[in-house]
Amino acid sequence: MRTALSLIVSLLITLPALADNAEELWQKARQEMLTGEKVSTKEAKREHFSKGVEYARQAIEADPSNPDCYMWHSANVGRLCQTQPLKEQIKAVPVMMEDLSMILETLGHTDYYAAWQALAEIYYHHPFKSTNSAICFMRKALSDFPEDLKEPYIYEFLSNALYKRNWSAEKRLSQQRKDARAFNEKHDSAVERYSHYDGVASCLRWSDKSIGEMSDREEALLIQHFISIKLK
Repeated sequence: MRTALSLIVSLLITLPALADNAEELWQKARQEMLTGEKVSTKEAKREHFSKGVEYARQAIEADPSNPDCYMWHSANVGRLCQTQPLKEQIKAVPVMMEDLSMILETLGHTDYYAAWQALAEIYYHHPFKSTNSAICFMRKALSDFPEDLKEPYIYEFLSNALYKRNWSAEKRLSQQRKDARAFNEKHDSAVERYSHYDGVASCLRWSDKSIGEMSDREEALLIQHFISIKLK
């Protein structure tokens, strides 16, 4: 009997992954992604991001209700695809969208700013998505982004996207009115609703003006000023 118990204990010791909970696993996935971003060769990056995908997959199996598991699965899939041929990169987008949809739609975590940030980047860079929706999604991300978090990237993304789009104040005001009506309509998904977020979004962190009172480039410069004063 003692021999049998000793064997079971030794097997458990040699299989530590079985004891990992979802949080430990998604944190490992996060660490693999961060490490992969630091290494220089494509082969090394691919190795770390592949491990990150696997850890995140295990995390999802361990706790399908944890949004962090899907977030880091999506993030590692996205980084991994960048090390692969274009054909494989195209395949990654639906996987990432499914992960983000799980967070925002199925699990209902509409205040999960990192998911909106990731969605904004997909919409901004994908040729068949919408730059305007990407800007709305990034505004939504910023609405839930902690003000005391000294991370300029998310602000810089919005500033650069606005500067490149270059709408006038008049066009912004007209679009804001349309978006306000659309935002308050009934939608089948949170993603569709928040693609009109400019209709209700605020610029108060960096401006006393409303969206419709300034051009894209005016707001972009105000955001850059905010970054230089508050985040440096």
